[in-house]
Amino acid sequence: MQQGAVFDGQNFTPVKQDIRVQLVAEQGYLCAYCMGRIEPDDRNMKVEHWHSRKKYPEQQLNYANLLGCCCGNEGFPDALAHCDTKKRDDDLLFNPAEPGHHSRLKIRYEFNGTIKSDDALFDCQLNEILNLQ
Repeated sequence: MQQGAVFDGQNFTPVKQDIRVQLVAEQGYLCAYCMGRIEPDDRNMKVEHWHSRKKYPEQQLNYANLLGCCCGNEGFPDALAHCDTKKRDDDLLFNPAEPGHHSRLKIRYEFNGTIKSDDALFDCQLNEILNLQ
């Protein structure tokens, strides 16, 4: 990364909007975590960093590290937060956008709307880190 470069704010807004549009289109207008409907604007989605910017600053501009996510009840009590809003800087075992991880996700959707994984650790992360129970 270039020393002193700024990747947020007014001058970066058009680039960030292009990133939103591309992520949402690639993901079929669905949140990478809960599969809820998202639109490519800052009121309806967030650009999530699978590897957090805080823990992995060298990954913050890697497009393969970016996901389109819903706002996850941002601004509501923590117990209601989900997806990126709940995840914050926590790590997840698998990246839903990484094709090499797909066969290991072992995800299934229950009739009541919950998302489960046959991988015990990842199932725990779905519940505790993303609050998708």
